[in-house]
Amino acid sequence: RELGDPQRTLLFLTQLRVLFADRLATLQKKETEMVSTDSWDCFNDETFCKYALLRSGIHTASSELAWCDESIDLLKILIAQDLATHMSVKTVEILEKNA
Repeated sequence: RELGDPQRTLLFLTQLRVLFADRLATLQKKETEMVSTDSWDCFNDETFCKYALLRSGIHTASSELAWCDESIDLLKILIAQDLATHMSVKTVEILEKNA
């Protein structure tokens, strides 16, 4: 439904961004809990695999968040351009009407 309606798409992406940011924050918190020191001594084969998977999730969530931010910024530009075009057309219509 959002496709073709920039305002609804912006709302959708803004809500999606909140989900991505929350997911990233949760994963980063788990990382802090898992590795409370700067030492790698706390890792064994099992914990290393869990940590590697967690880092993969952090990278994925970071990329999703960056994509969302980029899409929101580009969409705001598109909306502003559409608004400016609409305003220009309306101005011309008003001027022609009053001429």
